[in-house]
Amino acid sequence: MKKDTKWLCVEGDLVKGKELAQSLHISPKLGSLLIQRNINSYEEAFRFFRPKLENLHDPFLMKGMDRAVNRVLQAIDQKESILLFGDYDVDGTSAVSLLYRFLKSCHPQVSYYLPDRELEGYGVSALGIERASKNGVHLIISLDCGIKSKKEVEMARALGIDFIIMDHHLPDENIPKADAILNPKQIDCPYPFKYLSGCGIAFKFSQALKLSRPNTGMEPEHLLDLVALSIACDMVEVEDENRILAYFGLKKLNSNPQMGIQQLLKTCQNSILIATQVKEPTENAKVIGFQEILFQLGPRINAAGRMGGAERVVELFTTEDPSLAAFISLDLNEENLKRREMEKSITRDALEMIQVENLENKFTNVLYHPEWHKGLVGIVASRVIEKHYAPTIILTQSQGKVSGSARSVGDFNIYEAIKSCGHLLNQFGGHAAAAGLSLAPENLRAFQTEFEAVVSRSLEGKALQPQILYHEELVLEEINPSFYKILDQFSPFGPGNPFPTFLSRGVRFLNPRILKETHLKVHIQGKKDILEGIGFGLGAWLNKIEPGKEFDICYQIEMNTFRGNSSLQLLIKDIKFSKPLWQN
Repeated sequence: MKKDTKWLCVEGDLVKGKELAQSLHISPKLGSLLIQRNINSYEEAFRFFRPKLENLHDPFLMKGMDRAVNRVLQAIDQKESILLFGDYDVDGTSAVSLLYRFLKSCHPQVSYYLPDRELEGYGVSALGIERASKNGVHLIISLDCGIKSKKEVEMARALGIDFIIMDHHLPDENIPKADAILNPKQIDCPYPFKYLSGCGIAFKFSQALKLSRPNTGMEPEHLLDLVALSIACDMVEVEDENRILAYFGLKKLNSNPQMGIQQLLKTCQNSILIATQVKEPTENAKVIGFQEILFQLGPRINAAGRMGGAERVVELFTTEDPSLAAFISLDLNEENLKRREMEKSITRDALEMIQVENLENKFTNVLYHPEWHKGLVGIVASRVIEKHYAPTIILTQSQGKVSGSARSVGDFNIYEAIKSCGHLLNQFGGHAAAAGLSLAPENLRAFQTEFEAVVSRSLEGKALQPQILYHEELVLEEINPSFYKILDQFSPFGPGNPFPTFLSRGVRFLNPRILKETHLKVHIQGKKDILEGIGFGLGAWLNKIEPGKEFDICYQIEMNTFRGNSSLQLLIKDIKFSKPLWQN
């Protein structure tokens, strides 16, 4: 059963916000938004709104950078074979593509390998190392993985292969004995920014190599569109250095992207035109931002790894052949369509299972079917949570084991809950919000029972309830083109720099109607002004709207462009009936 959403205000210092706003000549509400992002002075605000590449940190501050650069320069000078071993998601494929393009511009003996999700699972695999040894590889560089691959690194070194790890995941206390490790999250790493993506670390390495030997290789800045993809899709903090990389990466993406990205964007646009039955694109090309990456590019790139064959993505991002790029882009689009249909089917099965087995009132959703696709269980877990708000684990059969993905809700630490059931598991790993696990089939029933007991004890007396965090309360009359122009400069949005959500009270809805059977389209009236609004998935509110009735809304502000005309629009996230302030 879908639960009522609780609205919570993000705390901020109104006095400091007003003072900062005066120095910047902007609205006090915008000043408060800056304070919420730990931007407290004119100078900090200037750096936030005007990113510069020269403000990037020195790559040699990262622990292990000297050793990594020297070992790769040795490989270049001695004409040794280098293998790039990457993860199969957007971050991993972007990281491999970036470093492959950079190294290939100065060293011909570079190849890449991405594991098969079904056969090899996540991370550095024994199969990959065996193939590297047979092919005479001298040096393996792992990208977006490797920090937990102690046995695999030992195996490689026993076969005479040196190993460099470039990873951004949290290390264990004991780390692999590699020739060099680049990971800002190492306890003793002095690098000032800890939240680079895997591709971001590959970029920093490319910078360092270029600084060490200026005449070697292409300019790393030409590859920043790949870094922007990784920052958006891996949901790393969009602050400090990542904000600079994202800002210039999006500029590159919108002006002169890699051939493969350019072709994938065209394929996305054509797919959208077909889906909306529009024959031609509008006269104004839409600027590509993080939303377009997350909902258009990202799913198509990830579909390759989920459905099999992530190496196609690296081939796409490294080719200069327009025909090949077009072919692979269409292939990825088809894979994504298949992925969507399979995801819908599995989600329907999972939701029906909850209903048939009367699981609605449990604290957890732990669902298993042997034929569900392993690459889709994480997405399905998130979809199930949208309908049944509880910690969720979706499991399937893989190579004789039960394995799957877990997703949490709110601030509940699902990793610790799974860890409490560790004696029933073969493997598990992850973090507070998401995890992966595998177990023997005979332990499934016991795990479902014990996991439910662990979570119910942890949540005893607490109500699991979806939440919306809003940043400021506005009256509609405060929303105008000048306000939005500055608000838009807060982008790109992500963790650490969230898309601002606002609350307005006592508004009225005019001319309500339904779009595509599920979405609410309205005009929203404040004291004077009227703005357009759309609420995706909020079509059920149509029957509750009566003339003169007042509502409170949580929303975000966007610029909607339709047939060449642009206007401000409120993207409604949730609606409640208005109450007197003392009841809120």
